[in-house]
Amino acid sequence: MTTPDPAISHGLTVANLVEMTRADGDPWHFSHVQRLLKLIALIGEGMVYDETAVTIATYLHDWGAYPRYRQPGVEHAWRSRQIAETMILPRMDLPETAVATILEAVEFHDYRDFRPVTSSEALLLREKIQDRFTLPIARQIAEVRLARLAQCLAWLHEESFTSET
Repeated sequence: MTTPDPAISHGLTVANLVEMTRADGDPWHFSHVQRLLKLIALIGEGMVYDETAVTIATYLHDWGAYPRYRQPGVEHAWRSRQIAETMILPRMDLPETAVATILEAVEFHDYRDFRPVTSSEALLLREKIQDRFTLPIARQIAEVRLARLAQCLAWLHEESFTSET
C-alpha cells in the first residue's frame, strides 16, 4: 500500500484535490474531471444532491489508475475508494454522511459495474455511457452529442476523399 504523502498529512480542501489531480494524474485526467463536473451540473439540474460530495468524488474517482497509486491486480475503482477512504477523506472536514456518499460514488463509478447505487451523487457520476442512462436529461444530452459526433465523423469521412465500398 502506498504510504501517505507528507504534503497531505494535514487538513485537505477541494482546492488541494484539484492541485493533486493536476500533479498526479496524466494530463487528460484533469480535463476528464472538468468535463464530468460540467455534465453532472447539467444532468443534475433539478435534482437534490450534495454538490461538495459529488465534486470530491469526481476528483477522486480515477486516482486508483494514477501511476503513483496504482496497484497491479487491483481494479482502479476499488483502488480509488481505498485511497479516498484511507489517505484523503480522513484529512477533510466532512460529515460522515458525505464520506459514505463519496465512497459509494467513487467505488461504483465504473459504467461496467451493474451493482445498484443508493445516492444521487453515485448515479450522477456513473451516468456517462449512453446505454446505461437512466435519467431523462442524460438521454437528451447524449442524443444531441451523438448527433454532433455523427456529423463530425461524416465531415471527416467526406474530407478523407475515400469512397465507401
